[in-house]
Amino acid sequence: MNANETPAPTERGLVILVEDDAIVRMISAELLRDLHYQVAEAGSGEEAMVVLESASADVLITDLNLPGMSGDDLARAARRVSPQIRVIFASGDVSKAPVDRAERAYLLRKPYDVKDLAKAMAAVIAS
Repeated sequence: MNANETPAPTERGLVILVEDDAIVRMISAELLRDLHYQVAEAGSGEEAMVVLESASADVLITDLNLPGMSGDDLARAARRVSPQIRVIFASGDVSKAPVDRAERAYLLRKPYDVKDLAKAMAAVIAS
């Protein structure tokens, strides 16, 4: 490495991002990559389960209001496959958010920015 080169940032782990809105998913994935996370994207809970069964993920970020399998149902299924996975629920309607603290989930209110996302990631990683 030359004196003018900076070392590449270290990847922090794998995040499975589940969002049915393609634009929101694309922007959120880019924010996570900016925070140095590896990202596997899924447009549904069913797609996310395929990823979960083939990769060891650290964090699941899921919209609560997904078509088909809800984000809440996805989180329960994900924990059966990967009990150590941490969960962030993203929703614009926090009145419908799961409140069970025993599940150690974080609620990220939409719309969110990189600071909100970084705070949510720090909170679940620390739990």
